[in-house]
Amino acid sequence: MRIASVIVLSFVTVAAHAEWHAQRIQAAGYQLDHRSISFGTGYTAGQATGHRAFTQASKQRRRGLNLLEDLGFGSWANDINYSETVVGRIRTASGQSLAGFWTGAAFTAITDGEATIINNVGMISGKRSNGDLFFYHSGVLTPIDRLPNTEQSEWINQTQVGVTDSGMVVGTAVTADGSVRTGWLWSATEGIVRLPGLWPVDVSEVGVILNSDGYLYNRNTLLRYSHVAYPTSITGVGHNEMILGRHTNMEWAVYKNGTLTGIEADLEGEDRGWSINHCYVMNGAQIVGVGTSPTGTVWNIAIHPVPEPSALAAFAAGLGVLWLRRPKRT
Repeated sequence: MRIASVIVLSFVTVAAHAEWHAQRIQAAGYQLDHRSISFGTGYTAGQATGHRAFTQASKQRRRGLNLLEDLGFGSWANDINYSETVVGRIRTASGQSLAGFWTGAAFTAITDGEATIINNVGMISGKRSNGDLFFYHSGVLTPIDRLPNTEQSEWINQTQVGVTDSGMVVGTAVTADGSVRTGWLWSATEGIVRLPGLWPVDVSEVGVILNSDGYLYNRNTLLRYSHVAYPTSITGVGHNEMILGRHTNMEWAVYKNGTLTGIEADLEGEDRGWSINHCYVMNGAQIVGVGTSPTGTVWNIAIHPVPEPSALAAFAAGLGVLWLRRPKRT
């Protein structure tokens, strides 16, 4: 699938209604695949032509495409946080993959493998070349335990989906024969704990687990239904909690404070006729995903809030505690 460029969609919230508008962001000579977006700065991160990791400014800042250090053998960016620290991997001349992070354009290696998630506190999680997961913070690399096997269950494909601000990692695993799947959580003090019956897709900053069926959990304790049938992302705390996903009618929507706001149905003017293929992650009101134009061209999309001047203060107050979430790739 050819990704042609990027579309930036923005909305103005008026009560329960949202208007969505599109503006293209060009990067001459490059095809782009955006993976994540920082709410605090409006920067996206991902891959450009030739397996080059990049960051790109939103339309509000217009700083263009910034290619990141890759040693000349390819680089992959997976996530970006509020401080514009990017995590991913680079490939060496020998073909080895190194997990690490970029500060500015400079890369710092952590270990072999790939870094996939970073939170706003700078905590990083990823997977080593042998399949073992790791947690990294302040120069300390800590292995994440594997789920213990039993006579009935041999767990494989252990993968993390998120890291809370307290350093709790949440993820999934399946049995070798694919018959059973499970969730799990890990912390440096508690080790790994299985979450039977759960299949987490995301976790909020404060540890609210978003399950694949749209229900929210605190560990194994059911909290409430998210009103999004097929969720992909959660962010925010309390009344500012927002959930992204597909509604029961399969339209992409955002749920907050009892209101479900559709995306595709509220495209205005020349943007009508676009279809939203997938929304991966939400940072407050910002969303990254993939859409198809009326002519059939597939584009990455980044969705930004552009409040009317009279609504700016109220809108900003509503987003004040929302932070970066990580990418979801399916």
